[in-house]
Amino acid sequence: MFQQIRGTLNKQADILESLHRNVVRQMEEQVRSLDKLTKGLEENLKFNHSSLNESIKLILLEVAAAQDYLSVTASKEIKNVCGHSQY
Repeated sequence: MFQQIRGTLNKQADILESLHRNVVRQMEEQVRSLDKLTKGLEENLKFNHSSLNESIKLILLEVAAAQDYLSVTASKEIKNVCGHSQY
């Protein structure tokens, strides 16, 4: 009984580690990228009002890419990892 529980806990720990490595880290990278773009936009707002429209378009493209990743790729990866855990 103890070995079965231990095995189940180890599998779940492996799944969480995989999710962290494959999903959370990629999401963190997207957040860092968005943060960098936001800071760039702030600088443009301070010094170059004529490029505001272009800066906003760039930020919106990055946001759309992050949303696509979360709704498509991340969901598939999570389902894939969780699907392998049900033995």
